[in-house]
Amino acid sequence: DEVKRVLNAFGSLDWNRPLASELLLGWFGLAMVSSAVRRRPHVLLTGPAGCGKSTILEEMKWLLGPLAFACTGPQTMAGYYQELGGTSRAAIVDEFEADPSKKGCKDTFEIARGSYSLQEGDSGIVRGTTTGVAKSYRFYSPFIAAGITPGKMEPADLTRWVTLEAKGRKPDAIQLTEAQAREIGPRLARRFTARWSVYQASEEVVRKCILDAGGDGRMADTVGTLLASYWTFVSDR
Repeated sequence: DEVKRVLNAFGSLDWNRPLASELLLGWFGLAMVSSAVRRRPHVLLTGPAGCGKSTILEEMKWLLGPLAFACTGPQTMAGYYQELGGTSRAAIVDEFEADPSKKGCKDTFEIARGSYSLQEGDSGIVRGTTTGVAKSYRFYSPFIAAGITPGKMEPADLTRWVTLEAKGRKPDAIQLTEAQAREIGPRLARRFTARWSVYQASEEVVRKCILDAGGDGRMADTVGTLLASYWTFVSDR
């Protein structure tokens, strides 16, 4: 019942994709176990002003609790180093207009690109220091961002982000209150982690289905990972 309540809340907007709510639930699942997964897809919400994008981000922030780093507008590289480096916190960025020509946006895409598939043993982003000893910044953060226009992404970023466009808010929209979300979030986290083997098996199955249907490998990695995460919430098989 609580999984359905969260799906209904994510479905309060009139999305252009029929599986938008499921993809959002899948992102939530991955955000709770981001350091343990092989791929960390990112999600960009677009749509007209006032359609409810920020509401979705707020609900996601409440569900994740301390696992979320919520901010507004493109951040600086130094800020990401300090807030996300070496952690498994998920990044929730509101008022984000994708424009790689702007430094703040470029920095966000660079961190998200590295976070997508960082594995154990990878040094991540290495920077020199005044002491002469290099410092490594490792990122495991899945990103979810919202802006009015989808903007423009570089080819390397297009395949790592899923863009969900909202046409507006449904008249019968159902939202989660902060109290409800903060109560449900930890219970769904336990549900997901208890079914970790389900996620691992489902990831392989869904990825193969996408490839067999003509999708490419990166699409299978991005969309397939989100759908496998969603499936883990709704089935124990």
